Parts: sequence; C-alpha cells; structure tokens
Amino acid sequence: MKKIRLVCTYAIAFICIMAAISLPKNEIEVFKSTTHDMEDKILIYMMNEENQLVPVTLNYQKSDSDCESILQLFQLMKHEIGSYDLKALIPVSIQCLGVAIQDKLVQLNFNEAFFTMSSQIELRVIEAIVSSIVQLDESYQVEFLVNQKPIEKMPLSALPMQTFDYTLGVNNFSLDTSQLHQSVSRSIIELHEDEESHYYMVMTRRYPSSQSLLDFVNEVVDQTSLSLECQRIEIEEDRVALHLNEAFLAEEDVVEARVVLPLLYTLKMNQIGSSFLLYVNDEQVWMEGSSQYDLTFEDLNLNIFEE
Repeated sequence: MKKIRLVCTYAIAFICIMAAISLPKNEIEVFKSTTHDMEDKILIYMMNEENQLVPVTLNYQKSDSDCESILQLFQLMKHEIGSYDLKALIPVSIQCLGVAIQDKLVQLNFNEAFFTMSSQIELRVIEAIVSSIVQLDESYQVEFLVNQKPIEKMPLSALPMQTFDYTLGVNNFSLDTSQLHQSVSRSIIELHEDEESHYYMVMTRRYPSSQSLLDFVNEVVDQTSLSLECQRIEIEEDRVALHLNEAFLAEEDVVEARVVLPLLYTLKMNQIGSSFLLYVNDEQVWMEGSSQYDLTFEDLNLNIFEE
C-alpha cells in the first residue's frame, strides 16, 4: 500500500510540474504551481544554466515516515521541469538504495554512480540533498554512503566528505573550514530576474561572528542597491521592526515589494523573526501588494508552482 501511495505521489508531482510549463511567463513574477487536493508542501532544488541551485516548492502527499519522504525528495529532484531554464539536478544513473535514520543521523546509501558526477555539480547535489532533508527536521545530520560504506572524499574532485547538517547551506562558494571559528553561515535570498524568468535564489555565505544584525542587514540590501539602508532594527519576541530609508519607497507610504521581500525572506530563513513591520521616517508603511502592516511568514515557500 505504501508503494502505491509513493508512486501516486510521484505521478501527481509530475503532472503538477507539466501543468506549469503552459503558464505564460509574463503573467507571473515568481513562478507557481500547486494541486488543490494536497495541503503539504515540500521544497526541492533544480539547477539553472549557471549550475546554481534554485529552490522549488511543490505540494505533495505527505508520507508516513521521514525515510519515505526522503526517497520522494530524491526522486522529485531527478525530474525535468522544462521551464524557466531549470533542469533536473540529480543524474538519472544515481540510485538511492536505502535510507536509515537513527538518533537524528540520516544515512543515505547510493550506488557507485554517485562517484561519477562531474566536479561542477557534485557539491550542488550534496547541498541540495542535505538542505531538502533538514527541512523535515532541522536537527538531522546527513551521512553519505556508497554500497554501505561511508564516503571520505569524492574520487574525481577530492571533495572532503563528512556528516553534514543545516549549516552546509546551498550555493556555497567553498567548503573551506579554516575560518569557521570566526564566522557564521547565513543563507541569503536573492531575486533572479531576466527577460524570460523571475525566481528566488538561495546563496550561502559566511559572515564574521562579531557582526551586528544591523550590519548584516545592510550588507544584504547593498547587494540590491547601495542607496538602500536599514537605519534601525527593533525586535520584540518573534516580531521585527525595520526602519528603512526613503530609497525603499515605490511611492508615498508604500515600500517596493521586489526590493524588500528578499530581505524579509532572508531574515525568516535565518530564524530572525517570522513577522515584520516596516517604517520609513518613523512612519509605518505598507509593502506593495499587501493589505496589512504586519507581514507574517508562517512558512517560507519559495517559487511555488500553481495551476
């Protein structure tokens, strides 16, 4: 019965993806597709033309166990989307032979094809698998095995392997650990825009451990425009008030959504608040497209596919 449910899940997810292909690209800012008979959402990763990971949120039928969910995630990341220049992340030759979970340690056993990945994608595959798994339980640690033997390093690139957790992040520039004791890993949400597609990216960077939250926020917004500035941050429990300069405004009392949303998503992803208030010149302002001042993100569902 479980196998039948698993096959049905793959089939529904595939139909969901294919339905998205027919959507006109110019009618949506960030691509979406859902099925309406499933309430659970799962995040997977696809790859763009620059070999960067792109998060994609799908609705799916939740499995009875995390082991089954992990197998679902793995299979979904082998499917082609055929839209927005995204491609399947995991080569079809790679098979996950089994998943075992004990005391928060997730062991993934693969066939020998896992050793044949090119050096350009193997780190991205590892990042995507780890990041997808820890969404099920942030305390999970992930160990990679081939034919039941733990991998010490990848044979083609000599990439060092270890037991990874959520701090691995995605789209890392390197796995250099020489400065780990002086820095922290943070995930940054960026909006990718070109003439044909618009979607959110997740980039992982390391920042000095001593860096203040205000300095971190301003370093993030500087990536969008040097004219943007967060002047003050106030935090009460899980609510964050951001005092911004006038460069954030799209019009009087309205902040431009495409500018501020990546910052809010970044704070949410790094567990710095789940609801946000925006101020300019000490006056509360709206976010473009929102009908309320209090911006709440219970779940961070990026790049949702929607019929």
